[in-house]
Amino acid sequence: MLPALFALSLGVMSVADTVPEKTPHAHLSPAGRAASRPATFIADSMVLDKSDRSLTLYQRGEKVREYTVALGRNPVGTKTRQGDGRTPEGVYFIEGRNPRSKYHLSLRVSYPTRAQRARAGRRGVSPGGDIMIHGLPPAFASV
Repeated sequence: MLPALFALSLGVMSVADTVPEKTPHAHLSPAGRAASRPATFIADSMVLDKSDRSLTLYQRGEKVREYTVALGRNPVGTKTRQGDGRTPEGVYFIEGRNPRSKYHLSLRVSYPTRAQRARAGRRGVSPGGDIMIHGLPPAFASV
């Protein structure tokens, strides 16, 4: 069986390491610290392999970074409705960032697609939304 994948097109995006610095920008939020550091690599796409719980970032098809990830409370299977705790499967885009997030580097995913909204509508349920990829809150940044 093939692993369930969640692929994202990032455009071209600079991504800084996610380890918070102790100095000289300790007074800044996690997003502020990340913005104050020089980019360590560029990524143009990423793939989330749910079966491996890994997020791999790519630049022009070459792997540049891989992370272990935590998923929702019920990640197996395709997300079909709001509150099911599943991680969407498909090809999505990063729609934006949440600069006020309490989590590091909070990225909004383009779920649901038009087809996913229609499918949920036929079933009389909300497909959900507000799907984000993010790091840990500051209290857990050293985990």
